[in-house]
Amino acid sequence: MPLFKKIPIAILLLAALFLNFKDDNNRMVLSRQYNDLLPSIKSKPREALPTLEALLTKGTTDLDARDTLLANLYFSVGKIYLDNGIYPDKALIFNEKALNIRRQVLPPNHPKLGQSCHNTAMILKQKGRYSAAKILATEAVSVKAAASKIDSISLLRSMHELGMINRQLGDYAESLAIENQVQTTAKTLKDTFHISGSLMTLGSCQFYFKNYQNAVDKYAEALKIYAEVNQRTPSVKWQREIAACHSNLGTTFRMMRKNKESLTELKAAQVLYINLFSFVKDSLLITNAAIATFEAANTEAETDKIAALKRYDEALLLFGNAKIPAVIECWTKRGDVLLSLQKTADALQSYQNGLTILLEKQIDLLKNPALNDAPASLELLDAYARKAAILPQLRPDSLGLAVSYAAFKKCDTLVSRLMTTYDADNSKYILAEKAAPIYEQAIALAVRFHQDLKTEKPSQFANDALNFCEKTRAIVLLDNLKDRRAKHFGDIPPTLLATERDLKSDIAFAQKELYDAPDSLKDSRQNTLFQAKQAFATFQKDLEKQFPKYFQLKYQAFAPLSISTLQNGLEENMAAIEFFIADADLKILSGHSTQLENLKTTPSNLYVFTFSKNNFQITEQQLPPQYLIDFQQFRRSLSDEKWLSDSASVAKSAFLNYGYSLYQILLESPLKFLKTQKDGDKITRLRLVPDGALGYLPFEMLLTNKNTADWKSPNTPYLLRDYAVSYAYSARLLDDNEQTDGGSFGGFGIEYDDETLKNLAADSTLPRQNFIDTNSSRGGVLSRLVFADDEVRNIGKLLGSQTIFLNADATKFAFLKNAPNCSILHLAMHGAIDEKNPLNSGLIFSKSADSSSNYLTGYDLFGQQLKAGLAILSACNTGNGELRRGEGIMSLARAFAFAGCPSTVMSLWSIPDESTSVVMLNFYTYLKHGESKDIALQKAKLDYLKNCPPQYSVPNYWGATVVIGNVAPIDFRAWYQKMWFISGLVAAVLLFIGFYFRKKH
Repeated sequence: MPLFKKIPIAILLLAALFLNFKDDNNRMVLSRQYNDLLPSIKSKPREALPTLEALLTKGTTDLDARDTLLANLYFSVGKIYLDNGIYPDKALIFNEKALNIRRQVLPPNHPKLGQSCHNTAMILKQKGRYSAAKILATEAVSVKAAASKIDSISLLRSMHELGMINRQLGDYAESLAIENQVQTTAKTLKDTFHISGSLMTLGSCQFYFKNYQNAVDKYAEALKIYAEVNQRTPSVKWQREIAACHSNLGTTFRMMRKNKESLTELKAAQVLYINLFSFVKDSLLITNAAIATFEAANTEAETDKIAALKRYDEALLLFGNAKIPAVIECWTKRGDVLLSLQKTADALQSYQNGLTILLEKQIDLLKNPALNDAPASLELLDAYARKAAILPQLRPDSLGLAVSYAAFKKCDTLVSRLMTTYDADNSKYILAEKAAPIYEQAIALAVRFHQDLKTEKPSQFANDALNFCEKTRAIVLLDNLKDRRAKHFGDIPPTLLATERDLKSDIAFAQKELYDAPDSLKDSRQNTLFQAKQAFATFQKDLEKQFPKYFQLKYQAFAPLSISTLQNGLEENMAAIEFFIADADLKILSGHSTQLENLKTTPSNLYVFTFSKNNFQITEQQLPPQYLIDFQQFRRSLSDEKWLSDSASVAKSAFLNYGYSLYQILLESPLKFLKTQKDGDKITRLRLVPDGALGYLPFEMLLTNKNTADWKSPNTPYLLRDYAVSYAYSARLLDDNEQTDGGSFGGFGIEYDDETLKNLAADSTLPRQNFIDTNSSRGGVLSRLVFADDEVRNIGKLLGSQTIFLNADATKFAFLKNAPNCSILHLAMHGAIDEKNPLNSGLIFSKSADSSSNYLTGYDLFGQQLKAGLAILSACNTGNGELRRGEGIMSLARAFAFAGCPSTVMSLWSIPDESTSVVMLNFYTYLKHGESKDIALQKAKLDYLKNCPPQYSVPNYWGATVVIGNVAPIDFRAWYQKMWFISGLVAAVLLFIGFYFRKKH
């Protein structure tokens, strides 16, 4: 190459070397200056801030966009902004920039990555963006826990932050679990700040669980620690926490009706915060002062509403332009006071002002601010619900009703968003309880709009009403089933599914250990449970990262239900009826109260959705005041064996009277509608979706007319004679019609000998409060089950199965080992209900040398992955349990559904041994003949009635068992009889013939 061509290249190379040297030199200078400044950043952050900001400005031009030094500069400036409450928006931006760089260049377990996640989560929490904060706080805990050298204090700090964020989200159960762990670890480390900090959060959780005295005790303990430390070494940090203690105590005293003490504490908190702000210009101090003022207004609202309004306005002035959920709540509470003063228009404006804090500004009252990507919060939900409820009072015209309805739809969106952020099931139940009144009003308005259309077809309003109804039931079960489906179709390898099962079993074991532990061991058991949950959470997050398809399916929202789609899924002879009771008294309906004089007599509204293949109806009616008494007395006439024995004539009269009155209330109208419609005479099967406590009711036992004087008559007009009845946890599960395989039967039956019964009576680990009395032939723990082993043996012979475990062989170990491989599970044994802790309900197996326990609980089942298409729980009360709003009856049968079993036959009361064995054998006989499960159970019961002696025809003997879930027939054919084999064989033969003739010719 000529020399003149080489010269420009050389110049370029020299320039590049010079520029690179210059860049390296600039970085070295910046790095040295930053390192020299670090001591000042730690000791005097405000004084160091201007120099640090200058270094950052230079770094943004001189450093590569992915340089770790640039990340350090962003992080340090952002941290000073965060710690000192200045430039909150810039603090978020700078911390996010540092986090983005560190995510790109640092390993996933690097401590600095954990620090960035932690600080960004803190700022997001301060700005009220709790869902986003939770994601980063969870990541911070995971990163710090995975570090090669764990910084225990730093990890503790992030755990505490995660606990506080969960509390702000309303996920109180998860917050409680985390903060208990923080408390235990902090005590071990003697970390005063986190001991007292966790006490504050634990107190807040107790407050929201309405354990107010426990909350006061936690706050008072924290206040004592803060005061002692501040006396030794006074600082703004400790005084800030002292003010928070006073504020929380004031709020709790109000709930305890100690208003004088409440105002004293809240005013003390306000003064402390304002005084601190005069020394440290931290905007958070003024925000906290505003919250204390707002809480004082809430206290005053109970005695002096005018004074309270002035106090709310004072709080709003202190809040200034803050865009946080507390401001929304302040506007909402102010609106509540105005509403109580009958200033409805002013109240509505106050609610609207709250909505515009995070959403659109200056919007018309007859418009709803758009949610867009606004963070969901309970405060925003409250404001929208208040507006939706009172707008029709001011504007009962079509426009006002339409805006109200649109507001209810936004409430529905907010509830759905909040549900996705909660980890703890209990927190989901709390939210469901809070949302229930909102959905009640939304359903009423949707039904009104539908009826105004005067159409016989399902309208969009009818679909909305059904979807609102569904948001109040089986929320956790449906999420669990969705996750199972996502794993099935998300390409998860079997080895990982086995790992998941083991991790779930660890959680179940730890939960049971915690529940049974004495107080002295609660802390260590809580620690074990927390670690088990953390391991499972980490495993789940890894699955979501490794398998995007699983992640997509898991977090994919449920598609809205369409009544037309549900109709298409019904068979020609089938109708579905879904119930919704507004304003139901759950405690009374659960049947646990026997004090009739205490029953509520105010009416409730009943909504009934009725649809068959070709017809649809939605009705609304007011339940009569005596409905609750009818309900309870009818259940008692079926299940109270002592009453049946001591007062047989009274029990019979109750059954005959209330069995018919309940039929009139619940079913007479929908069934009359079906019979008068086209093809109504074909309907012989009912799929019922009961609401809440209606799940305790065996509808097939209701009487279709009152012209009967005896419950032992062969012609007693049970609904069972006209319809095969089955149940579903949710309308979303009505389309589960997949035929299951009956090839592998697993039967477990125990007669119980005298020695075993004696040991059971003395076993203090079993729940005692709901063992049925010993006079019951099957219910009592101290009774023999003479026919239980014969029941399983005879069914095994009928099905040609040898996979049966009887008496001493029917152990918990044998069940856990064999159940996952069975297509049908049949368990004939004693059961027990623990109403205080539903997961502790269970089945009592035989003792064995290879297992320390013979009690199979709901905890154990939640860790299982069953493939059985049907579980027969031939034990007492397996369909009973605690009633939880938003989920339903927390029965043992539901635990089998969680474990993956789509269909269960369960009992609604203590079932007599001999008659149950007869019904069960009849049931399997019809199943084997190809009948669907609901028809098989109907025919089995009718056969029993036809052949039993009159004294054993009383409904208590034979009516307890019901089928819930999938009702499709079971395929009992051998593998060589099934269509796939026959089709394959025919195809092979044809292929061979074709090949033969082609070769021949």
